[in-house]
Amino acid sequence: SSSRDRDPDDPTGWSMKRGTGSLNFDGAGHLVMKGDQPRIYLSQVSEKFWLNVEATVYYKRLVDDGTDFGGLVIGARAGPEGHTDAEPCNATTYHGRFRHDGNMDFNKELQHHAGSKSRLRHDIWNGNGLPFNTWIGMKYVVRNVENGVKLELYRDLTEGANGGSWELMGEITDSGGWEAAAPDCDYPTDLIITEGGGVVYIRNSGLGEAQYKWFSVREIDAAYTGNQAPFANAGPGQTVTDSDKNSPGGAWAPSQPSGLSWSSLWRW
Repeated sequence: SSSRDRDPDDPTGWSMKRGTGSLNFDGAGHLVMKGDQPRIYLSQVSEKFWLNVEATVYYKRLVDDGTDFGGLVIGARAGPEGHTDAEPCNATTYHGRFRHDGNMDFNKELQHHAGSKSRLRHDIWNGNGLPFNTWIGMKYVVRNVENGVKLELYRDLTEGANGGSWELMGEITDSGGWEAAAPDCDYPTDLIITEGGGVVYIRNSGLGEAQYKWFSVREIDAAYTGNQAPFANAGPGQTVTDSDKNSPGGAWAPSQPSGLSWSSLWRW
């Protein structure tokens, strides 16, 4: 298990518990998350700035209070103390969300406790809520492009079979005009978050219990050549098979366009 400080059992020293709740490993490779507002942070600013990233995780919904915005949620580009009262203006985060109410969206937060604004919210479960007792895979890509910051969300429902079959569920580019409240901060309310804050994290809300596995974060060397998807020919409704057969958490670099490569990795 982990505390408010670094997880003593993580040899990298990067992972830590935040929020209110508990994090424990069950001995079968699953992270068990419980509580009102549990979080797991990956933050090691001195070694890894987490700017352009691809984050992957699998999630199983078990018991919760049905909070609509809870669910499978990954946040990127926040500062390590941004979601605290000490440094509220460093909460700068793009969230990718598969929500318990059955929708997906992208959510932007600037100042802690000042509110956030979502874009591209739409149903991805045929009018139903996010299913219980089902392993759901998410790949979330956050990277700078020529006209802003591009966000992409992919879903796998095969539990990583043969590396997973990843379907693009939504993508959006923040090129300005996407406002979120920041009344006490010295930047505009439509700030484009082009700098990494040193943190990637998973959050949830109102949990009796949920399970996670195969969480990995990769830093992208994004010497990009324009607005190109990491998956070749991957459009809405299309699927892409991950070629990394040995890692359901999975590398999908072989389909990357020229100018993108993958460097360091954090995984359990």
